[in-house]
Amino acid sequence: MARIAVIGPGAVGSVFAALVSEQKDHDLVVCARSVPPDKIVVESESGTRVCIPDAILADPAEVGEPVDWVFLAIKAHDTAGAARWLAGLCDERTTVVVLQNGIGHQARVAPHAPTSVVLPAIVWCPSEVVGDGRVSLRGPVRVGVPDSPAGSDLIDLLDPTEARVELVADFTTHAWRKICANVVAGLMVLTERRAEVFSLAGMRALAHQLACESASVGKAEGARLDVRAVADAIIAELVSMPSDMGTSMLFDRLAGRPTEWREIHGVVQELGKSHGISTPALDVIVPLLQATSGRQEQG
Repeated sequence: MARIAVIGPGAVGSVFAALVSEQKDHDLVVCARSVPPDKIVVESESGTRVCIPDAILADPAEVGEPVDWVFLAIKAHDTAGAARWLAGLCDERTTVVVLQNGIGHQARVAPHAPTSVVLPAIVWCPSEVVGDGRVSLRGPVRVGVPDSPAGSDLIDLLDPTEARVELVADFTTHAWRKICANVVAGLMVLTERRAEVFSLAGMRALAHQLACESASVGKAEGARLDVRAVADAIIAELVSMPSDMGTSMLFDRLAGRPTEWREIHGVVQELGKSHGISTPALDVIVPLLQATSGRQEQG
């Protein structure tokens, strides 16, 4: 039996909470900044999962003993706000699985869980909150983690579930492939439109440019990427998506919440500058994303 905590019962956190709850031999704690519903319902083509956690906590002071696993499912810019949760839930026996976009997972989370194993994860989880405590899951859940003992342990933990965990030897390349897709998804945020926006030839051309710029930066950072092939693949994926599919950044924008533009687009832009790589398309959309973010931005 393992004791497992999910911090952040949003679209991604709720899915992982539901998957864990199907394994009856684990104790599950859900941690939220506001009190979530008594149950979490995840609806997918494979059926409906109802998750009733052993405990739902809204105050870090309610945390008892440390747990074996923490799934950190809050946005990257909210990590510092989870410091008290991590302090209470983590010790030297805990593995923190960081279910966040962007790069630098370990550097961002390790200061808040200094004695724990921090396991960065690249997550593909096409989910959306559709009501109070209700989440729609519209495709398979895939997780890529570094090829490490902690990664192997995560496979064992989630193997009975529908989530597929992959050990990745070249995690840098794997992460940058996702970042390139995240950068392109910023166009949905700016237009407040779902995947159907990429039916427009002009938007596909702009998306391709953004993907090429991001892949070029990733290549300079050590990722093994064929720039044009990565961009072509991302456009093909976008075109093949259901027209009403969206992304977490779009949903945050529509709800008036802060978006991850700084942790994704801003980071890629700054790294591009450090390598002397021109990013003209990114240089245009970064200030636009900043202006549309739910945060009060300065400068």
